[in-house]
Amino acid sequence: MDELQRIAPTVAVDEDLPVDEQLSMLAMLVGRTDELQRQRSAYRSTLERLADQIPDSVRQRVFASIVVASGGLSFHTRANPNPIGQAMRDLELLLSGITENDDLYVGIEASQVLEHGDDADVLLVESRSDHPATVERWSDLRAVRLGNVHEVPTPSGVSYPAAIRAVESLSPFLLGLDRAA
Repeated sequence: MDELQRIAPTVAVDEDLPVDEQLSMLAMLVGRTDELQRQRSAYRSTLERLADQIPDSVRQRVFASIVVASGGLSFHTRANPNPIGQAMRDLELLLSGITENDDLYVGIEASQVLEHGDDADVLLVESRSDHPATVERWSDLRAVRLGNVHEVPTPSGVSYPAAIRAVESLSPFLLGLDRAA
C-alpha cells in the first residue's frame, strides 16, 4: 500500500464489508453519492420486478454459483461481491450450504466435488469458466444428473450496473425453470 501511495492517492477497501458499504464509501470519496443512490434504486426496482415473478417451485430449489478452473470448482459464497451471487442473495433464493462460508470463494479440488458440491439442485456456471466436463466426478453431481446446469453470462465489476445486468441475465433462466420442472 505504501508503494502505491507514493505513485498516487490510494484507498484500501475492506473486502469483508458488504458490497453496499464498499460502494457507499467509494462514492463518498469521489463525491458521487447521488449517482450511487440512483444506481441503487434502479437495481432494487429491477430486482423487485423479477422477485415478484419467481414461482414458489423455483424458490424451493438449492442453487450454487460456480467457476470451473483447473479441474476443480470454486463456489461463490455469501461474502463474494460477484454480481450473479449478489443477485441470487438479494432475490433470497436458497443457496448451497457451502456458500455460508465467510471467504469470497470456496475452492473444491476434484476429489472433493461430490462431498461438497452435491447439495445444489441447480448449478449456475459462470460463462468465463473452463468446460465443466473437465472436472472429475462432474457427471455424478445431482444438478448434473437432473440436467440443471446453466451457463450464465457474468458481468464484470462490483457495481449496481453490473448487478442489474446479472438480474437481467438471470431473469429468463429463473422464470423458465418453473416451466422446465
